[in-house]
Amino acid sequence: MLHLLLLYHHLPFIMIQKGKAKDDKHKKKHMFILYLIIPCHTILYYIYFIFTFYYYIIFYLLQITTTYNSSIIIFITTNNTTPLSTSLPWSSSHY
Repeated sequence: MLHLLLLYHHLPFIMIQKGKAKDDKHKKKHMFILYLIIPCHTILYYIYFIFTFYYYIIFYLLQITTTYNSSIIIFITTNNTTPLSTSLPWSSSHY
């Protein structure tokens, strides 16, 4: 998806260089698309980065807490039946 966005915001440059956007009206239109897409995909990229970063941090902390059998396992349960730590790949039942 990110590669498509990168390709899409390079498209106006390619069109201007190849001479397909000859008049100023088309150039302005393509440059408007260009300056609209660059901030959008940059913001999306940062949102994606922040979410994945926090995802890994949270699961790293979860790994530490489950390793030391902390009281947090009591709170992390699904439907009050099975703890989440049993379904995680680093839980002791998988080793």
